[in-house]
Amino acid sequence: MIAHLKKNTRGAVPGLAVHFERKTDHDTNKEIDVSKSYLNQDLMADGSDMLSRFNAHLNDVYCMKRDDVKALATWIVTLPEELTEAPYEQQSAFFEATTNFLNDRYGQENAVVAVVHYDETAPHLRYAFSLVFLYNRPCKNRLQKSPLSTSR
Repeated sequence: MIAHLKKNTRGAVPGLAVHFERKTDHDTNKEIDVSKSYLNQDLMADGSDMLSRFNAHLNDVYCMKRDDVKALATWIVTLPEELTEAPYEQQSAFFEATTNFLNDRYGQENAVVAVVHYDETAPHLRYAFSLVFLYNRPCKNRLQKSPLSTSR
């Protein structure tokens, strides 16, 4: 299994949403096999989309309007080699368990997307959450430029 974490600015979110949710037929990623896109899984199937969830979350918090503020963190978690030949159900269970782990770590209320891509070279989870840091001030959730903590 390979896992990678990246922090992103607010300006990057619309482009990430297009890629994560396959909202274009003209993706520049040549590794996408559109004939397999129907296999992709939205693990947050709540009827909304990534951008709507992200914007709704920003309405609930204060976010400095600076270009260098990282407002969204994205994980990409690739299916472990030992599961590449496993049935779809077993692979799906791995990604669901990974999503549950990440929700526990960063707070499900901060998650804005959890989608599994089976249409690329290697199946992988794309998980994104807003970078909310809680202060000891009443009712003040803030997004700020800060190192990412791996625990809440």
